[in-house]
Amino acid sequence: MTDIRSDTAAFLREVVSAADPALPEVKDIYLESFSEEERLPAEWFDEMLSQRAVRLGAGQPVFHLLVAESGEQVRGFITAYYYHRDRRGEVANLGFFIYLAIHACHRGQGLGTRLYRSALDVLKLDAFLCDETLAAVIFDVESPELAPDEENRKLRERRIALYRRLGADYVEGAHVTYPPAREGLPELVTQPMYHAVSRCLEPEQIVRATYSLILGRD
Repeated sequence: MTDIRSDTAAFLREVVSAADPALPEVKDIYLESFSEEERLPAEWFDEMLSQRAVRLGAGQPVFHLLVAESGEQVRGFITAYYYHRDRRGEVANLGFFIYLAIHACHRGQGLGTRLYRSALDVLKLDAFLCDETLAAVIFDVESPELAPDEENRKLRERRIALYRRLGADYVEGAHVTYPPAREGLPELVTQPMYHAVSRCLEPEQIVRATYSLILGRD
């Protein structure tokens, strides 16, 4: 486990094993921060971390889980993927942020900004190691107007405001529909956002990349 950045309040590091003692706290923050419709089963973290070494060796999408800690307490986390190539073997060179969440007691302290920027740096390094320059990072946001309750609405608004401050843009007029996370839940409709790094992407490129790389369909 490698320290990424530290200060007197909290330090950031990458979790690389499903046996990491921080993982149960990450899952608690995850369950608190996202509605049922927004989240995959918490076991998703274990699966991605267990496959990480295999994926690195096979040149498949690289999964990252960064945590912000103080002492033994996890204050927040971000998950990200780097895709060097798409399913057809063509260069994709895209990053995706999947989940970013801060413990309720530590919001408003700049941890979201630090996690976002550190994850962006990690994805840039992934691209560099593949002899590429990262093109862009894509992610989704959920409409605050469709939040299941007032607390979740505020969390959605806070995330969107953070992403905009850090340089991300909405993909106007576009949306992505995800299948239900579990049986009995509705589909999740999101609006794409993206952070251009070395080049800007057209809306149709962003939507197509999300469906192809994240959802595995054209």
